[in-house]
Amino acid sequence: MNLAVSSATVLSDLAILEFSGVDTPVFLQGQLSNDVMVATINTAMLAAYCNPKGRTLATLVLWKMPDTENNEPVFQALVKADIADALVKRLTMFVLRSKVKIRRLSTEAIGLKLESGNTAANVAVPEINGLNLGALPDAFEPYRVIAHPGGVSIAAPQSHPESQRWWFIPAETQSPALEPNANALSKWQTSDILAGLPWVEHATQEAFIPQTLNLDLINGVSFTKGCYPGQEVVARSHYRGTVKRRMARGTAHVAVEHIASLAGQDIFDAHSAHPDSPAGRVINAAHDDTQAQLLIEVKLADMDQAQYRLGEPNGPVITPASLPYSIEPGEQ
Repeated sequence: MNLAVSSATVLSDLAILEFSGVDTPVFLQGQLSNDVMVATINTAMLAAYCNPKGRTLATLVLWKMPDTENNEPVFQALVKADIADALVKRLTMFVLRSKVKIRRLSTEAIGLKLESGNTAANVAVPEINGLNLGALPDAFEPYRVIAHPGGVSIAAPQSHPESQRWWFIPAETQSPALEPNANALSKWQTSDILAGLPWVEHATQEAFIPQTLNLDLINGVSFTKGCYPGQEVVARSHYRGTVKRRMARGTAHVAVEHIASLAGQDIFDAHSAHPDSPAGRVINAAHDDTQAQLLIEVKLADMDQAQYRLGEPNGPVITPASLPYSIEPGEQ
C-alpha cells in the first residue's frame, strides 16, 4: 500500500516526559503496570500509573530511547498535558536515592496521518514547516518505534487499515513552525477513541482501575511482573474474575463547545431499575464534526439492554458503537 502524509497536527493535549539515569528501568518497573524490563528501542508499550488502591492516575505510551553517550538508559512517555506537571512531581517523590531524573520536555508531539498516495514503499515524509520528520516504513505495526536524528516516530493504534497514524516526537533541537489547530486536534482525538485508546486526564484521575479502561485487553498490564502501586487490587480483579465494568464506545449529539467538559461526567441508564442513579462515567470525548465520539464506563451485565444517556437521566441518548477489539463480556 502506497501512502502519503495527509495531515500533521500539534497534539497540544499531550505532554512528553523523559526518565533518565542508570536506575531508570528498575524505577519504572516498580511504578507502572506493564513490564518495563522487556522494553526495547523498537516497540513502545501502554502502561498505567496507579495509586495504592489500584485507581489509575495516568495512562502512558512509553518507549525506550537509545542509550546516552554514558550508556545510561533513557525512556520517554506520552501523557495527558493537564496531569503532566503533577505526575512529574509525584513520581519524583519516589525516586529517593535512585539515580533517576524526571522532566517534562519542552517540545510537543505531532500527530501524523498517512493515507493512500503515490509514494514508494518506504514513506519519505517531507519536511513540514521546517520539521524534519524522517522516513516511515510502509509495513504498519501499532506501537512500532522508529528513531532518527530528527526525533522519534511511534505507530499509533488505528481503526481503519487503509490509513496510518504516527506520533512524532521532535528532537528538542527542532523548532517546528506548526500552529495548534483545534479542529485538527479534535479529529486526532476522535481517531484515538475509534481505536479504543483511553487517556486518563485530570477530570478522570483515580476514577478507574486499569481493567475498566480495557488496558489488560490492549497489552497495557502485565500480570507476571513484580509489585507496583495498586498491583494487588489489579491482580485480584483479574484472577478472581471480578471485573464488572469495561470501556465501551458510543456517540451522542452534543454541541462542540461542550465537548471539553464531558470527561468524568456521569452517564445514566434509562432502562435501569434506578434510572436517576449514575450508571458509569465518560472516559474521553471528542467531536467528529457531526456528533460526539465517546469512550464510556459501562457495566458488562447491563450492556445488552441499557439505554445510556449523557450527563443527566434525560440527557442526550448515547448510541452504542463498536471498538476494534472485543471486551469479551462472557468471560469476565
